[in-house]
Amino acid sequence: MNRPLLPFLRLVRLARLAHSLGLALAIAGGAGAAMATAPAAAAAAAAEATGAARKSAEALFNRYVDLEHAFDPALVDLYAGDAHVQMKRFVVPGKPPIVFNWTGDQYKELLRKGLAKAKLTGKDLNYYSAVTYLKEGSRVRIKALRYAQLEKAVSPVELLVGPDGAGTWRIFEELSEDHPPAAAPPPKP
Repeated sequence: MNRPLLPFLRLVRLARLAHSLGLALAIAGGAGAAMATAPAAAAAAAAEATGAARKSAEALFNRYVDLEHAFDPALVDLYAGDAHVQMKRFVVPGKPPIVFNWTGDQYKELLRKGLAKAKLTGKDLNYYSAVTYLKEGSRVRIKALRYAQLEKAVSPVELLVGPDGAGTWRIFEELSEDHPPAAAPPPKP
């Protein structure tokens, strides 16, 4: 796997932003530490995925990240044709988001075009942290925080993954948010 790790200072920024978004961010260190918030406590009630389902979900997510970092159009093949993809774009802080919904087939076309454009610059990379795997029936819900390097913004993302009719693991749902970049702190006097 060729996934860059987030430098420590970026993780610190992620922790601050995650808290302001009402999300939990776990930063492993020694025995491990975690920041708990109300939404995180609710998520803890969901059963952690284990066994073969967990391994398959982890393998799919790792492939997702690797293909995304390579701007590889094979990424679109991870989505089921009947998947549901929803993105909430927060344009102005405090205002309701603009909500976009696509089928898997519609999103595959958008993603193909986006990957081709991103490959030209090679700078539109995403990094994931606080990844959790929760059992949801025969499927697994992957929740993570995504740091968009180009936008310098953190937002939550969820993928519902599981086997299709042929037994191949696919993405059946993606729920994400797009937040404007966080304002830089004011300079010190």
